[in-house]
Amino acid sequence: IEWLVATKDLVIGTTYGEHLVGADGGVIKPDDIQVEQQSSYGSKSIQPIQIGDEVLFISPDGLKLRAMQYDFTKDNWISRDVTFFSEHITESGVRNIAWAQHPDQLLWCALENGDAAVLSYERTEGVYGWSRQTTDGFYRDFAAAQLNGTSYVLSLAQREDDSLYLEIQDNDVFMDSYL
Repeated sequence: IEWLVATKDLVIGTTYGEHLVGADGGVIKPDDIQVEQQSSYGSKSIQPIQIGDEVLFISPDGLKLRAMQYDFTKDNWISRDVTFFSEHITESGVRNIAWAQHPDQLLWCALENGDAAVLSYERTEGVYGWSRQTTDGFYRDFAAAQLNGTSYVLSLAQREDDSLYLEIQDNDVFMDSYL
């Protein structure tokens, strides 16, 4: 097991596939548990992001972002490759992901080469687009936090002197180590 996400049911990502865990009685107990494989893409040990009724996770090789969503017509969870038209964007591999929902709906990916890949994502409108961000040094990690209805992205950046800086991504200020 690489990750767990609680939706209506429990979704589990493993190295070799994605599984749904449920129970006939609605509560998982030792004598009432059902595990059904939903896809066989596999997952990396990076906690996925749940966006509405969709789960976004990283493939085992770290090169693909997959979006998994329940499809009523197929009575199954279906997974699609969100990096399909932009495979070059994650060619060094993904280290970590963070979701900043308000106001711009951005998924931040820390890449193995120290860059960031940022996905502008609005699934209901069928809009998604990738960009690459660089910094003086390396992005090591990202996290997102909410404050008064606004998402703030925090980055852990390693600078050229090997010092680590915790920085807030602010669209109005274009300076490293601003805060």
